[in-house]
Amino acid sequence: MVKAAVLVKQVPNTEEVRIDDSTREPDTSRAERVISLYDKNAIEAAVQLKEDGEVEEIVAITLGDDQAEESLREVLAMGADEAFHINEPELLEGGKLRKCEALAGAVEEAGDVDLVFASEESADSHTASTGPMVAELIDAPLLSYVFDVELTDGSVEVEREIDEGIETLRAPTPAVITVVESINDPRLPSLTEILQAKNKPLTELSAEDLGVDTEPTVRIVENKAPEETRKKEIMEVDDPDEAAEWLVENLQSEGVI
Repeated sequence: MVKAAVLVKQVPNTEEVRIDDSTREPDTSRAERVISLYDKNAIEAAVQLKEDGEVEEIVAITLGDDQAEESLREVLAMGADEAFHINEPELLEGGKLRKCEALAGAVEEAGDVDLVFASEESADSHTASTGPMVAELIDAPLLSYVFDVELTDGSVEVEREIDEGIETLRAPTPAVITVVESINDPRLPSLTEILQAKNKPLTELSAEDLGVDTEPTVRIVENKAPEETRKKEIMEVDDPDEAAEWLVENLQSEGVI
């Protein structure tokens, strides 16, 4: 039996995030919480393999607060069979290493996982580090930026685009695969699938359950958007050609063109 785990993250809808004018810090208080857009590609990749008969079971894993359960139910509606919710507030501020240790621990908790799917990066932080770090922590090969996946006996073969063309890689399982957005078009669950997802198993895990240290290794000291400044240069001329020449020279000096 081939078993797959999919790492997902709930993030603020980036289109609804605003910058506080006084502090220059991101304000996510009014932003809807959604599954990270690219994670849906990872889910879809696993579900398609299941539909093709190559994967028999899919476990979705997330680290988040109480609201994350809603996103996990959506993943279950998309086709996952079971979900693990690591609900440990201290880990949310514990830095990337602690978070990945928890995710890796949940993969081990799932038992006999052959494939771990993740997106190339999250829609909020864009660090592209979760897949590589989890691969290192569970001592599995990493296949990154993948747009095609095929399973053979005891191994997985993938294709990815590099500067020189298309690269084909093969690795033994278990393996960690990070997928690119172009790999597929994620499905929208039907009403029936959404209702069925409510009855699928969802297990809540703590740091203690996973044997993970919650002591932070890194703390975010400050997260601010740069100040917006405008030069407000005005030129008053009667000759359009002279105005155009002045505009081009200024844009070139600023590196805009």
